[in-house]
Order: sequence, then C-alpha cells, then structure tokens
Amino acid sequence: MDVGETWPELVGGHRRIVDAFHTADRCFLLLEARLPERGPRPLDQKALQILERLLNGDGVKVIAVDLGVAESYVSTVFRQSAERLGLRFRVSNMPTLLMMAAHAMRSRVRVEGRRVSLVRNDVSLVALSAARPDQALADKVSAAEYAVARLLVEGHRHSEIAALRGTSVRTVANQIGSVFRKLDVSGRSELLTRLFLTTSHGKSHRTASSSCLGIPQPVVHSTFDSQASRHMPAEQI
Repeated sequence: MDVGETWPELVGGHRRIVDAFHTADRCFLLLEARLPERGPRPLDQKALQILERLLNGDGVKVIAVDLGVAESYVSTVFRQSAERLGLRFRVSNMPTLLMMAAHAMRSRVRVEGRRVSLVRNDVSLVALSAARPDQALADKVSAAEYAVARLLVEGHRHSEIAALRGTSVRTVANQIGSVFRKLDVSGRSELLTRLFLTTSHGKSHRTASSSCLGIPQPVVHSTFDSQASRHMPAEQI
C-alpha cells in the first residue's frame, strides 16, 4: 500500500496515532480509529497547510512570513494540530513515518508501506510501517556518522544520542554537523526531506550491519511514552 493513503485518514480525523517507533530497518505508526460517537474532527484548511509545510521541512519563520502571521501563531496551530492527531511532539522530532506520509501526499510520490491489523488490550489497531529512509545514508557518511544520523532520524535529542552511544554531546553535535554538511542540509526535517526524495526516486542504497555501527540494539526504539509497542515483537509487524 501507499503510505500517503494514511494522511487523509489522520488529518480528516478518522484515525489517531497512539505510538511511533523504529526497528533496525523499518519505521512504524500505530493507529486507532476514532470512537464513532465522537465522530471525525478534520483539521481546518489553515491548520492543515501549516502542519503539512512544517512536516515537509519549512521553518516556522518562513511559514509565518508567507502567511502574514506571528511565529507564535504558527507554533500554536502546529501544537494543536499535532494533538488532534494524537501527538505530543516538538516540530524537531515528529515521527518519521508521519513525515513520510505528508511528503508522499504533497509530492504525489508513492511510498511503499505495509498495514497490519492488530488487537491490543481489546483495542483494534493498525500498524503502518515503511522502510527506513536513512538507509540511503549508509554509503554517504562514515559508520559513526551513520549510527548517529539514524538515532537523529528516530527523533532522539543530542543528549539521548550521546547516552545511547556512550559518548559526549559535543561529539554527537560534531558528527551530526558533518552529516548535514555532506548532505547540504540544515536540520532533521530537511535531512528527512532529502532522504525521502532519494528513496522515492528509486536510488539504490545498502543497509549497513547494525553490529558494525555501534548502535545499541533493543528490539524497538520508541519516542512515545505509550506502552503499546513495548511488548510487540517486531517480527509480528
């Protein structure tokens, strides 16, 4: 299925996100249907425009200037829109797969994904997944930079990456800066947009072995507080 097909369901208020996480080679969203008695709550046009632009890499300042509004207004609308989708995220660490869905819809580019129906604690869920776009980085940066970039793509802060890698925040910042220079990007959103373009145009990429990257390898890396994915073996989804 096309990952972009999920975008209208989310912004139309028919589904909400309950978890987001990554495995070694895929990124995931767990979705639940809105309760029928509450009905769908679609985003209005301006909120949708702001959300789509932020998820596609445009900065708050640029959007504010284009729309003739204050930056605080853009930030507030984004926060409210994200909460409607079920999120409590900063712009800088929005779930990778959500950004992929927004990009696929806006660019009209097909992004291959999988949808699997699940039941957890008597709640019907849908697990949406797609190949990690950061695999395209494996032959463009060093092994250490690749390891750090993958954790950045997952939405981890510099301090969290340093803890996972057993290194200093300064080292992480230097490695991320090197990745940005090599890719000619200025931040996570722009990096993801570049990776989406690379993978959606069918460029080949290799997957480096996680054992040689120095990445701690739990079954699931989750940036949500939800318990939904923690007892879900990755091979089942």
